[in-house]
Amino acid sequence: MTVLDTSVLSKTITVMSYNIRNGEGTDFKVDLDRIVKTIEKADADIIGMQEVDKETSRVNGINSAKYIAEKLEMNYVYGANIPMYGGEFGNAIISRYPITFFKNYKLSWQTGHEQRGLLLSRIRVEDRNIYFASTHLSHTDIKLAAEQVKDILKIIQKLTEPVIIVGDFNSPPATIPIMLMDKEYNDAHSLYKMVADCKNLSCEAMFDSNYTFPSTNPRCRIDYIFLSDDLILDTESEDTFHVLPSEGSDHLPLVAKVK
Repeated sequence: MTVLDTSVLSKTITVMSYNIRNGEGTDFKVDLDRIVKTIEKADADIIGMQEVDKETSRVNGINSAKYIAEKLEMNYVYGANIPMYGGEFGNAIISRYPITFFKNYKLSWQTGHEQRGLLLSRIRVEDRNIYFASTHLSHTDIKLAAEQVKDILKIIQKLTEPVIIVGDFNSPPATIPIMLMDKEYNDAHSLYKMVADCKNLSCEAMFDSNYTFPSTNPRCRIDYIFLSDDLILDTESEDTFHVLPSEGSDHLPLVAKVK
């Protein structure tokens, strides 16, 4: 595991994971402009979003990912997983950089549970490619979530370029889904804790929980940013890894600066 070797890559990108709950904020009003403002505040380059509506009645027929991307003047791709309210419901990726490939994969499913998916993209960051994926796992069955993680690992196991996987895993640390991910990829939160005491980070950073849910009183860490071994956190930057305050959803967005 590479943590402190900052000579490997010189380019830093800011990535975000954000479950936007179709744009419904803590006041129970749908307001996609709040999502836009939150992303702008983070100055995020690549954003993986979950619970994104496309042309449903509850967002007044708007293609939410397209709307947000156009406001930000960025590129986007969308992966629908289930029909809902006259439209579709799924994951999205928004990127400041060109998206050269994408595919939406359906994950393991059981009767009585929502279909979930992995939206995988290849993004050209200046002179190299990275793979960036957004996912949303089962919130009702931890065993099903574990099977979905196995699906994800199988999908991405042959990728030879750097990989970032973000999303709402609906699983706290030390559960089977997260332990499976930890075997293959580095949890950005854990990397941050490892360097907090030996870099220019505050002592308080060592004890920051980085809880993301629920946004009004965060007490769970179920949203994650996972990195392949050829990516590291940029610990020289401010706000290397943090949860961003927001009233735009029932989740808080998670942000990491990655080399």
